[in-house]
Amino acid sequence: RDLMKSFIRYSLILAVLGGLLFWGGRWGQQWLAERNKPRYRLARLETGDLRISVNATGELNPVLKVKVGSFVSGPIEKLHVDFNAEVKTGQILAEIDPRIYNAAVSRDQAALKTRRAEVDRVKAELQRAINDEKRSLALKEENADFISQAELDQYRFARSALEAQLQVAEAGVSQAEANLENSTANVGYTRITSPVDGVVIDRHINLGQVVQPTDNLYTIADLSRLWLVAEVPEQQAY
Repeated sequence: RDLMKSFIRYSLILAVLGGLLFWGGRWGQQWLAERNKPRYRLARLETGDLRISVNATGELNPVLKVKVGSFVSGPIEKLHVDFNAEVKTGQILAEIDPRIYNAAVSRDQAALKTRRAEVDRVKAELQRAINDEKRSLALKEENADFISQAELDQYRFARSALEAQLQVAEAGVSQAEANLENSTANVGYTRITSPVDGVVIDRHINLGQVVQPTDNLYTIADLSRLWLVAEVPEQQAY
């Protein structure tokens, strides 16, 4: 009898616990479902611009930036522009002392005159040789015994040699003209000019400074066109 009562009591306890677990599980499922379901914010529909703000850092640079150098070396004699100066294409920025380059022009001009005079001299001698050859041939036709074949060959060889000398002399003139053209161009290169329209953003030279062809003298930028290299955090890049 006592055993039956204990069995009934434990059975009731288990039934109550089972009911609590059953209903507690259902309540827990409902609570989780309620907590995890999507929630919506309701607002009145309006028209307007959609904007997203993104914070970024970066560097602003001109699209066109030119480093200006020199083709010749020498001391800076004149400075015509400074920082922040607006310049145009072809405008003179600075000047290198041109004295040694002017001297080279004078030297090459004299050399060219000498070469041209040499051409004139050879032409005169060649004309004399041609005339001598013509006279010898005429004498040969009048009297075959008056002039020998060896003498005719000498006149012909003299004329041929002078023709070759004339070609050499004319080549010397061409070389002298090229040298003069080069030295004249170097005089022009002593004037440093701007290759573009823009603003001087940097100057690397001073009066009296000796510059070389590898030196950077000015930096000129076209500030009308700029570009930005920006760094955007990944969490904002959408």
